[in-house]
Amino acid sequence: MQTLTSELFLVPKHWTTVIALVVTSVLLFLQILSTIFLWLAHYKNVADYVWPRLTLLICLLVCSTIVLILMASFFMGKSKSMTEFFLSAYEYIFDDILDEKERIELRSEIKFYAGALMVLEIIYICYLLFELILTRKFYKSLRNRFHRVPTEPNAPPPPYNPEYPTSDPAPKMYPNLR
Repeated sequence: MQTLTSELFLVPKHWTTVIALVVTSVLLFLQILSTIFLWLAHYKNVADYVWPRLTLLICLLVCSTIVLILMASFFMGKSKSMTEFFLSAYEYIFDDILDEKERIELRSEIKFYAGALMVLEIIYICYLLFELILTRKFYKSLRNRFHRVPTEPNAPPPPYNPEYPTSDPAPKMYPNLR
């Protein structure tokens, strides 16, 4: 019954698919949550509500930069060792032994996919930088909406005369009687 259900819905049985689904779902949830906070920041004019979006953008930018560095190292001479690592990991994870013809075919596919992924990473990093600049500008515009009341600089205290009567503003009839 379970195989019939998995064949009907085309549900793969491997744990890597489940991990990819969980990671993608968490990222989608974080994007939605940060978008809600961004909308609240605009609606309530509170600059601190922009911080979740800024944090998410910075984390995505760091992760994407790490992937771009790995892709650049792939094309700068590490392709043979990285390809062998990927093929060995594939054989271990999926419990599938590859023959030489399949290895040659997968090596060419890995190079093609690595080139496409590198182009996509560069475009995504440019998009993240653009979004980060716009979000920071929005944060600064919200922060500048609140203006403190300016206070006078520290001035010397007014002159003080202890003989001057301040408690009774009416003129006294008998100035010598106190």
